[in-house]
Amino acid sequence: MAAGAATANVAPKSKHIVVPRNTKLCPIAEANGVLGASSGGFAGGTPLGANASGMLTLDCGYIAQELKITVPGHQLAAAKPPFVGTSCSVKGDTVTCLLNTDEQKEGISVAGAWENTFIWTFKKTDPVATNTRTGTCGLKVDITVMAAGTSNLTKSTRTVCAYAYGDALE
Repeated sequence: MAAGAATANVAPKSKHIVVPRNTKLCPIAEANGVLGASSGGFAGGTPLGANASGMLTLDCGYIAQELKITVPGHQLAAAKPPFVGTSCSVKGDTVTCLLNTDEQKEGISVAGAWENTFIWTFKKTDPVATNTRTGTCGLKVDITVMAAGTSNLTKSTRTVCAYAYGDALE
């Protein structure tokens, strides 16, 4: 079993998953936003509308059953499940994904960790959808990873973008 992987201790009538409390075992690989579409060869300037989206890549060394992604103060429209056997739902500013533990076990056994990218879109009425300068860049994102019904990891980050408003596009 890979270092940091969850272990299962079988009790007479229940299964208990042990998860580490070391947050280094589940780092955020990246959180990205999208700048407004280009205008005249420069980044930004055109609102994203229904294409306003964000993305989070998570890399974990233990088994988790659920992931919550919250973008405080914003209204989300939908979320794309990152892999087969995963389902994601959206309510208000939060994406909740039920994770596929078999895929995670395979990733841990092969690479020592599982990694997945979670993508969501914002409602057309959210301010980021009409923003022409920063789009979905610089937004606070809170994540909570849950294992065995308990929140064992909570982190915050901000979405970043490759370009800033007005940068010349290559």
